[in-house]
Amino acid sequence: METIKKSPWIVLTALAIFFFGIYLSFLRGPHFSDGDSYSIINSFLIFLDTGTYFPSRGAYGHPIPETVLGFVSYNFGVIASNILSFTFFYLSIFCIANVFVEKNRFLFILLAFSNSILLIDNTNTIDYPFALLFFAVGFFFLRKSILLSAIFFAFCIGSRANFALFIYPSLLIYFCFIDRSEIKIRNFLIICLITTSIGIIFYIPVFIANDFSISFIKIPFLTKSSSPGWYGGPEFSLISLAPRFVFKVYSILGIFSSLIIFYLLIINFFKFKLINKNNLIIFFIIIFNLITFFFMPTKYLIINPFVIFLYILLTNTVEKKFIIILIFCNILQWAISYKLIEIEYKNENLCEARHALSAQYTLQVDKGHLSKFFKSLNTATCYEKELGKYSENYLNNRSLKISK
Repeated sequence: METIKKSPWIVLTALAIFFFGIYLSFLRGPHFSDGDSYSIINSFLIFLDTGTYFPSRGAYGHPIPETVLGFVSYNFGVIASNILSFTFFYLSIFCIANVFVEKNRFLFILLAFSNSILLIDNTNTIDYPFALLFFAVGFFFLRKSILLSAIFFAFCIGSRANFALFIYPSLLIYFCFIDRSEIKIRNFLIICLITTSIGIIFYIPVFIANDFSISFIKIPFLTKSSSPGWYGGPEFSLISLAPRFVFKVYSILGIFSSLIIFYLLIINFFKFKLINKNNLIIFFIIIFNLITFFFMPTKYLIINPFVIFLYILLTNTVEKKFIIILIFCNILQWAISYKLIEIEYKNENLCEARHALSAQYTLQVDKGHLSKFFKSLNTATCYEKELGKYSENYLNNRSLKISK
């Protein structure tokens, strides 16, 4: 595989991207664009005050990020936890490039970071970058140490349990390509056993909080939920799900890049070489992540793996000039955008979930994502009421720890 040459301009570009992300994380402060950011911090604070574990999500929580990000924001403030989340995302892209990208690695890195939604959403205090990094590191160690690989896969599950649905099938694909059957069966079983055993340990507090039942596990169509959809998503109907799914996939791939990507996928379909181990893993993650998102087309962070691994598939397959064009299109969206749909919402309240009532087709020039980011720095008041005695420090970007 190709290695990234450490030329001065590449190092400077990598540093510029990192400090730009740090800058956005600093500016964001307590103005989260994702309500789950607040709930992650609050889970830690509730445990600190009461000794009782309260999951950050209504389902099962995310123990490692809740602990780490909660600790950081408590001792150093939410800016520090934002920066930590972005740093994990930043490192995950480099690690994924090292493991899965076969050529033009630095172009893949530029492509990933040029996507404004990917970069901006990961400047929140959020759990997704933790799972993504641990998943990548787990694969990085897979050829070197089964034990280390299993530990990091367990950390991935401890960060977001749904990543188990990526881990085990990907491992099965990986070991199926090993020639000696006795080795692949033994090592596959060992790594699955260690990963599962350690991963479950992180969720012992969740089992305790649910009286040692598995009622917190919600599976579409099989378990009951107070929401019409899955985890707060829209109701299960094609009319309700399909438009949101298509619109959000189109949006996160980029309003200028989407059509180019669609074209590249069609003309290069037979070049993807799915008999290749890495490409088969990549293809599985893309398809499975899309299927999952179809039933819960809510936040863009859910399909971060789809976008990242689609970029890998393209970088490994298409000509270099097309990747450069996609990077240019992504960068353009930071500065300028356009609207194809004008959506009327039932509720325009900044602090409440917005429910779409209707949509009409339109075509008008819109502000770029960087301008929208600056305009969105007004959400702190949506969360401060729930933080009680910590709210003043929260609003003022101080450590949440209260001086005695």
